[in-house]
Amino acid sequence: MVILNFEDGDVDNCGLSYYQENLHVLPNFSYDFLRFATEHVEQIMRQISQNCAKIREGMKGKIRLPRYIDAFAVLYSVTNILGAYTAEKGLLSQEEISNLIENDREALFRIIQKNDAAVSNVSPGIMLLESLKFVVNREGIRVKNVVEIGEGKVTDYLIYDENFIYITSEKLWECGRRYADYRRQYCPYKSGRELLTPLKEEGLIFLKREGRSLRATHKITRNGTVINQRFLYIYRSLAEEKLAVAEDY
Repeated sequence: MVILNFEDGDVDNCGLSYYQENLHVLPNFSYDFLRFATEHVEQIMRQISQNCAKIREGMKGKIRLPRYIDAFAVLYSVTNILGAYTAEKGLLSQEEISNLIENDREALFRIIQKNDAAVSNVSPGIMLLESLKFVVNREGIRVKNVVEIGEGKVTDYLIYDENFIYITSEKLWECGRRYADYRRQYCPYKSGRELLTPLKEEGLIFLKREGRSLRATHKITRNGTVINQRFLYIYRSLAEEKLAVAEDY
């Protein structure tokens, strides 16, 4: 997924109004373009294959994540295909087509680089910490000190004490998904269990050996009674430190 961040002035309101008032234009274009692509499918597939191989080699060191290199390769190919379509229909001169393709590729490269940088700068573990801050500040998740917990359900709380932040892995996954939706980002995790790897990589959670394995989730004690539910123990001071660094960056 490639994210486009729009700011004031980015949308051509006159152009938008035209297409809103003439709703047949885009469907007609799409139909005609798909017919063109069908008639030239073998040539197009060969071109995509050649372009992707060339871009994968040429973008090493310029774009970090392989999936964004592939995204740029595909979009790069699209500029060729649209250029060929425009030429066959006689809509622009060859010079105009060449300029259009060059401008599109420059814009696409900038967009891909921004996406690549955004993902590279924030590790998945830090993103999960940011999601906790988000749900506390924006969505009002209940926060309680461990000594304040009553007899009711505790899995919906964000619990803390002097040393740790306690939260179930599934609740943290839910927070991460909400935050990703808010930021219009893709959340790659399908369950709370999948969060353990990025949290371990950042050294954010307390691990305890039980038998032959290291457990990442543990039970907590409430008023002398052990709660029959396992929580992640996130190091509070380390989490605050990493969040501060991420915000400064």
